[in-house]
Amino acid sequence: MSSLAPFWCLLVFVLAVSSQVTRSWDAAKALASSTVSALTLREKVSLVHGVGNFNGLCVGNTYAISRLNIPSICMNDGPAGLREVDLVSGFPAGINAAATWNKALMQQRGEAIGEEFRTKGAHVFLGPAMDVTRAPEAGRQWESFGVDSYLTGEAACAKHFIGNQQESFRYSESSVIDQRTLQEKYVYPFRRAVDAGVACVMCSYNRVNGTYACENPALIGETGLLKGQLGFKGYVVSDWGATHGSAIGQQMPGDWILRFPTTNFNVQSSSSNSHVNARTAAHTALIRTIGGASAVLLKNLNNALPLVSSENIAVVGLDAGPNAGCTLNACDAGTLSVGWGSGTNSLAYLVPPVTAIQAQVNATIAAGHATILTTSISNDLAAAMTAADGADVALIVVIHSVGPVILEAWIDNPNVTAVINAGLPGEQSGSSIVDVLWGIVNPSGRLPYSIAKSASDYPAHTLSFDVNLFPDITYSEGLFTDYMYFDAQNVTPRYEFGYGLSYSFSTIYSNLVITSSSSTSHTVTLVVQNAGTRAGTEIVQLYIGFPPAAGEPPKLLRGFEAVDLAPGVQSIVTFPLVEKDISVWSSDVGNLQVYPGTFAVYVGSSSRDIRLTGGFTV
Repeated sequence: MSSLAPFWCLLVFVLAVSSQVTRSWDAAKALASSTVSALTLREKVSLVHGVGNFNGLCVGNTYAISRLNIPSICMNDGPAGLREVDLVSGFPAGINAAATWNKALMQQRGEAIGEEFRTKGAHVFLGPAMDVTRAPEAGRQWESFGVDSYLTGEAACAKHFIGNQQESFRYSESSVIDQRTLQEKYVYPFRRAVDAGVACVMCSYNRVNGTYACENPALIGETGLLKGQLGFKGYVVSDWGATHGSAIGQQMPGDWILRFPTTNFNVQSSSSNSHVNARTAAHTALIRTIGGASAVLLKNLNNALPLVSSENIAVVGLDAGPNAGCTLNACDAGTLSVGWGSGTNSLAYLVPPVTAIQAQVNATIAAGHATILTTSISNDLAAAMTAADGADVALIVVIHSVGPVILEAWIDNPNVTAVINAGLPGEQSGSSIVDVLWGIVNPSGRLPYSIAKSASDYPAHTLSFDVNLFPDITYSEGLFTDYMYFDAQNVTPRYEFGYGLSYSFSTIYSNLVITSSSSTSHTVTLVVQNAGTRAGTEIVQLYIGFPPAAGEPPKLLRGFEAVDLAPGVQSIVTFPLVEKDISVWSSDVGNLQVYPGTFAVYVGSSSRDIRLTGGFTV
């Protein structure tokens, strides 16, 4: 595992709060202990309550205690950047960051968001989300990083803890999760965030095994999962309105009061200035880069892409057009560049696809070869396929969506020559898709989920209706979701997890070497070479298979690297495997434990395009 990407978890928070760490954690805790001892009872009570809900720059604040130099802390949402604030950038969604499979871009995105928080003077970044996607209909999956625990752990911060996998009934449902599934699948990203030094964890609205997450001592108590087992040193904040009869602040006020100022004293707070312009040219360029790198080329029949400048382009579909504004729950009046709700972003600027395409070419249809570009997969697509039938026309489909979309009704239509899954690319939506369409960027995005042939192929679904207002949602699929389930049940998806095409770019994998320095430390090394005619980026993916008796899915992602390769060039890729990568939950010891036996190693370009295999024994 790279030491670079996990640190992103800490960077997002620290950069949002401060330009530098001013004290060690132990020194900050000692100062906090001294400060807390001087608090009156009224002051202690005031610290565990929020104030100023949606007040200007902040979606919430804490009370200030000026006599002890405890400032009011300003919190703002923003898995895609600051929300309800002007003069900020509209970043690509978390699902797009995951689709890059590029740790450097993930980290740069986190740094840039943190810089804008710091510039504005918002102290706490409430996000991004690290809820591993369980079901394809999950309403907030776009904020997070896909279906895989490892991929999510490489890219995320610390909300919502835990069992928050759907929006329907999110205030009342009980996520019924067995300990093994909870620990191995849904806690895994939080474990990596805690290891990286994350300062704040937000608990979720839902119940977990019958008890609300924000008042569940087994989850957030001093000896519970988060603080006891994972060793989390920071503080827990509830989601807005997620506290109930015996909430965290009332149940454990002494613990919270010490943890909160410790975190504050650990960093240097910045002052608030909501009117300063936080946008920079570097952030704009980064957003465009991530948008292009996250675009997944699903189909490219007869090399329909990249386009050439002499082609005539007809652009159809509402999604290609401008967006008059993106309010809290109204982002569909034009191109879909960001999701809705509390995870949305205040777009100060937006380049819709049609504007960028018009700037690239004269967007009219003339006699001879032409291209129809559609950004809608409903009536507009049907009309475009009809128009293309029998004509010298290439039909290219660009999909902006929050998650997987079933494509079977039209994906095999010969008139559909190319398909790009562009996700939610942020404010540079049009510019980034132009880069991919015209080959300015060689697409390297990979799916952070599988696209099935039928919705019924997925093993888990959200509960959208129930006569019981406080339903139980049983995670009966356990560890087996998405590609893990498809592999175990031999279900063939349309496009598998980790899939994506490039232009005139093919790779050769060779020289797999596996070395072991101990039973818990292994290294996988290989060589990858560009055998194509264009430069591009190969996403090398490492999966491992546990011994059959372990009861794990057939293969699990345990490493990935984005490797830039010029034609003919080769590169050595190295993946370290450490103890937690080969561990399973043991109910006997109440923790993760290395499972003995022979492990399989799979290296390839997707979860099903495996190029090299090997193994090691523990």
